[in-house]
Amino acid sequence: REEGPVDTHKHMYYKTNGTGKATVFQNGQQIDAVWSKKDRTSRLLLTDKKGFPVKLVRGKIWVSVIPETGTVTAQ
Repeated sequence: REEGPVDTHKHMYYKTNGTGKATVFQNGQQIDAVWSKKDRTSRLLLTDKKGFPVKLVRGKIWVSVIPETGTVTAQ
């Protein structure tokens, strides 16, 4: 769920508890996944279409939140 803008700087509020669609890009591959997070202090979990955990490669991880009406494409 998204709300906003919530202040004069046009910041948006995104609910990050629950579940939703995710797309993981790594090693030249695109993985359609589901994110889930039980509550504010829980770890973010990513699972693939079969329900298995997505194993992220070592290194820096970048997470972007996009509007529910947004789209993601690989280039």
